[in-house]
Amino acid sequence: MSKKSKALEYYYEKFKAALLVFLIVLCIVQIGILWSSQSGSFPFLSSFFPDSKATSQVSLEEVKENYMLPYKIVLSKGYDEEHYIVPNGSREYKSLWDNAGEYITKALETKPTQTQLIDEEKWGVILANKSYYFEFKTQISIDIVKWVLNIKKPVDTLPGLSKIVICPDDPNNSYYDVIYIRDAVNIYTYILTDHGQNSLDQEVFDSVYNSLHGKPNFSNYKIAIETGINSALPKDMIAPFTSNSTEAYATVDYTPLGSQDGHTSSLAEYNAVQMELFGEVRSDYMPDEDVYGSIVFKNSDSVYRLYNNSVAEYKFIGTQISTEKPKVLEAYQRAVSFIMDIKDRSKYMGAINLYLSSISESSNSYTFKFDYSIAQGGEYGELPVLLKDFTLPGSDQPFDSSITIETTSKRVIQCRWLALKLQAEKSLIEYKWNFPEFVDKAYNSIDSLKNSNLPIQNYGIYYVLVQGSKDYSINPSFVLFNSEGNYSIPLNGQ
Repeated sequence: MSKKSKALEYYYEKFKAALLVFLIVLCIVQIGILWSSQSGSFPFLSSFFPDSKATSQVSLEEVKENYMLPYKIVLSKGYDEEHYIVPNGSREYKSLWDNAGEYITKALETKPTQTQLIDEEKWGVILANKSYYFEFKTQISIDIVKWVLNIKKPVDTLPGLSKIVICPDDPNNSYYDVIYIRDAVNIYTYILTDHGQNSLDQEVFDSVYNSLHGKPNFSNYKIAIETGINSALPKDMIAPFTSNSTEAYATVDYTPLGSQDGHTSSLAEYNAVQMELFGEVRSDYMPDEDVYGSIVFKNSDSVYRLYNNSVAEYKFIGTQISTEKPKVLEAYQRAVSFIMDIKDRSKYMGAINLYLSSISESSNSYTFKFDYSIAQGGEYGELPVLLKDFTLPGSDQPFDSSITIETTSKRVIQCRWLALKLQAEKSLIEYKWNFPEFVDKAYNSIDSLKNSNLPIQNYGIYYVLVQGSKDYSINPSFVLFNSEGNYSIPLNGQ
């Protein structure tokens, strides 16, 4: 064989090898894209390109505690004494919840000293008497609690927790630390005889109290059990029952994504919406518009939709293979990972914190709901958002939480979330209110409450966002909850 023929054969073999490597890489990329779309995550290619906007810089382990937060922390000086709600999101709130984790961890690594059925009167007295109270919006599965708090050696006694009272150095229990944990059925009492921690001792209590006392939105409330009123109110409800409370809140401005009138007409408009939803223009999703005027981005396995009422939706439309019962922790981790993706890539969620408000189970999946809370700035804390009259075309289910996400252990099946740019104004307005006055006002002015004998289950101050409103700004409202729904009365600014 001539030298020329050998050279040609050499370069031909190099070409085949290079082509084979290229085809292998292309195959891996295509498999990655398919895997990413099936798992409900964002583009697989981002792992190859660090500069991609789709690359998350934060791991799930680093932020897991941000998705399991109590929506209420209360400092109590004792029965018939002062009770204060610590502003959510404040430095003191974060410090108290971090320190509480040490006590909860120690308690869950031991067996409860006592387990008793819930007695509302007794629970109200415990809350009024003891130092620290932490309340979640829903019962948190114990598997989620163990994961978030890094509990390595738990004693599995209770299915979950919703309310916690911590009394360090309790004089009624030989000055041991006492923790009361409540689930849907029982009160569990833990007496820690060898805890050795002082992160919530009297010195810490006094320090937090002194740092907040006299500041805005740190008002002295009463607990229902202390009022002596024989009513159907929850005995652990904390509110300004006997005097006015003056609190300062910002007006929140909001801006919708895309057109509110439907009929997106240009590629530039579609790309603008993609930039808001994904942080980049996605070539793997074809833009379209459905019969309701909603913006749609679709590929073979999943579809994103932006409804005209600013609710965004993701749906997995591929083949569901597994029918095994999901594990709640794995499903929750899948849900939080997806929400992290949304927050990382979206431009409109920077001022929003999330509170887990509901966990429900079906035969093959779990559904988690989260509520938005808007930061007021610094010592003023946060205020939650309540959605009112939100519906989706073709669905008979109300959209009543800021995020509703259904997952299995393997993938996200569906996620719906409020896709609005929400921003609190810098100036604040003072509002004066008390509980009895606004309850009377609600029952006298709201037709569905006038003849209602249903007991009040809860209340709160919320930013109430009503579907179809064109004001594009919202001020706080007093909201009552009972078994049939919620009822709001706007606060009057001074």
